[in-house]
Amino acid sequence: MRSEPSQMQEKSDTFTAEEVANITAIAVMGVTGSGKSNFIKHATNSERVQVGHGMQSCKYFFPISPGKNTTSPRRFSDLMAFIGTEEIQQYQFELDGGPVLLFDTPGFDDTYRLDADILAELAETFSALYKSKLKLAGIIYVHRITDNRMTNTLLRNLSVIRNLCGEDPLKNVTLLTTFWDKEDFKTAKKREEEMVETQAWWGYMVSKGSKVRRFQNTTESAHDILREFMDKERVTLKIQEEMVDQGLKVKDTQAGAALNVEIAQLAEQHQQELVALEEKMKKALRDRDAEMQEVLAMERREKEKELVRMQREQTALERDRSEDMRRMEQAFQDQLLRMVEERKERDAQILKLEQQLTLERADSDRRVQKALDDSEAALRRIEEQMNQARVEDHHRHEEELQRYRSERDHAIQEHKEQLEAINAEIVRIYQEKQSAGAAEKYRLELEIQELKNQKRKSKAALWAKIGGGALCAILAPFTGGLSTLFMPALTSLGS
Repeated sequence: MRSEPSQMQEKSDTFTAEEVANITAIAVMGVTGSGKSNFIKHATNSERVQVGHGMQSCKYFFPISPGKNTTSPRRFSDLMAFIGTEEIQQYQFELDGGPVLLFDTPGFDDTYRLDADILAELAETFSALYKSKLKLAGIIYVHRITDNRMTNTLLRNLSVIRNLCGEDPLKNVTLLTTFWDKEDFKTAKKREEEMVETQAWWGYMVSKGSKVRRFQNTTESAHDILREFMDKERVTLKIQEEMVDQGLKVKDTQAGAALNVEIAQLAEQHQQELVALEEKMKKALRDRDAEMQEVLAMERREKEKELVRMQREQTALERDRSEDMRRMEQAFQDQLLRMVEERKERDAQILKLEQQLTLERADSDRRVQKALDDSEAALRRIEEQMNQARVEDHHRHEEELQRYRSERDHAIQEHKEQLEAINAEIVRIYQEKQSAGAAEKYRLELEIQELKNQKRKSKAALWAKIGGGALCAILAPFTGGLSTLFMPALTSLGS
């Protein structure tokens, strides 16, 4: 039974880098609709991941619940909810016995949020990770293979990743294409090759070690992709060095500066377009062209809206986020502490289970050995009686006894191998059960009970093959009932 977080913190109020080193932390990035959430849904094998089906980004609103002991895969609502809208979602689960932490991030085309806010949230999240001694295993950039052109939005997302990472960490980036089932294979493959060959698209990143992979929309495919990260050397992103080691603000980082330049250029462009529209409007008024005036007025409103957005972007980039950073760092420290303590408790429970199974195996081996010793003693007594039989009968008795010994030894070896395999599977399922939701836990518990039933059946089958009854049945045709004289000894086999 898991302890509540408050109880866990009584055990320890800190953790070491070694204790979080085995956590595989991966940021999943990409534009809206690229398939990020669908990939995570398959990776976690959970229906709790919300997958968007339109071109608007998903929004979540959850209450802060720092005391609630949730099950995995889970959203760490208490980590992000204080920001106002919870955009970067986190999912924890187990893969091959190791903890995996996925960050589902918004793209720089989010329907509801400013690019500056998204960049700041990414920077704060990565900085909180770094300060908490947890290094990233890498980044998965998700791209729709159905996109038939490289838009400004796609290029902006790639530019942000390059600026966030710096050069060396690009070797831990996977460029993941999705929706292969929605596109002609030859067309998709050609498109993939073009992206890799074009330096301004994926070419530069691939030259620095980034991997190109295809997601086949299955759990197996998602896990194969994640496994490539589990043994990778962890990396420190450029923005983590800039904000934590150098103490820079978001706007002063390489990614922040690049975004600021882009915002300024767009603002200047919108301003020039508004000036041009104003001249066109004056002409339409002189010409008394009411229809053109209406069209231009609508276009002017859109440009003014975009200009206001650019001004808001610049304000957001300049905003002091030190308090947000402090609160996020503390929240993430608390989350990692709970993860480490839960992991310790889980490992202790698994160790206890393994010790219990080892004791059961030792007891089983002892019983089997006793049955084997009793069997040999009974066989020797029977052989002494058989020495009085006729020569031809004696040979037949020897053959039957040898066959019994051979079948007995084979049955014992088979039972031991089955027991070993069943115990290993029980431990594996028990590990999986620790990070499962309620419904999944119930299903896994049924699997464990079925495996225990298999152990009982295997034991019963073993005694049926090597017990005294089996030996009596073999000897009865040759002893004329003589074997019944040894039933007290024989029937004790397997007891």
